[in-house]
Amino acid sequence: MSYQFDWSIIWQYRDLLLSGLLNTLQLVLISAPLALMSGAFLALMRLSGFRAFRLLSASYVEVNRNIPVVVKLFFFYFVFGIPPIFAALLGLIIHQSAYIAEDIRAAIQSIPRGQSEAARASGLTSWLLIRQIIMPQATKIALPTLVIEMIELLKNSSIAMVITVEELTFASQQIESVTFRGFETATFVTLTYFVLAWLIARVGQRYRSRSTIVALGGTV
Repeated sequence: MSYQFDWSIIWQYRDLLLSGLLNTLQLVLISAPLALMSGAFLALMRLSGFRAFRLLSASYVEVNRNIPVVVKLFFFYFVFGIPPIFAALLGLIIHQSAYIAEDIRAAIQSIPRGQSEAARASGLTSWLLIRQIIMPQATKIALPTLVIEMIELLKNSSIAMVITVEELTFASQQIESVTFRGFETATFVTLTYFVLAWLIARVGQRYRSRSTIVALGGTV
């Protein structure tokens, strides 16, 4: 007996799917900037002149890059008893910041040392050197990999369902358990994640194009 598709399920449970989508967006929009800032700070620590800072940052990166994000979520939720949404946010931020730190560190190290030396010779403070010269260039260099990290963060947000965060994948599982229409809901959710990932990539591409035009002295 052939399978009879029923795409009306998507419309019938639109409120549940919309709620899941909004929770997914909440996870991504909150954790993404915090992971970026944490990663940048860790990268600067890794390149610091203080050995203790370098060791601390290196340990953080190595430990978190070798522990799956789902283990972190379980740990924060079951061991520390942190509420689901906050456990998910904390896990995503810590996990992704470790990868971002390495991306930014590599980008900073690719900047010619002569720029820093010239800036210091002109009297620029270390803070202004980082803010006005190092980080803008490092961000532009690392942008392609940072976009990938943001897409990974989006995909990792689906794991939050294992600690009962009612995000998009959780919503699809709820619908499937009631209607037994797993193919329709899985297809819709898959396409939704694809569109969100595509939008992240487009934003990154737009930012890179804008930065290139500005660097060349043009206008957008």
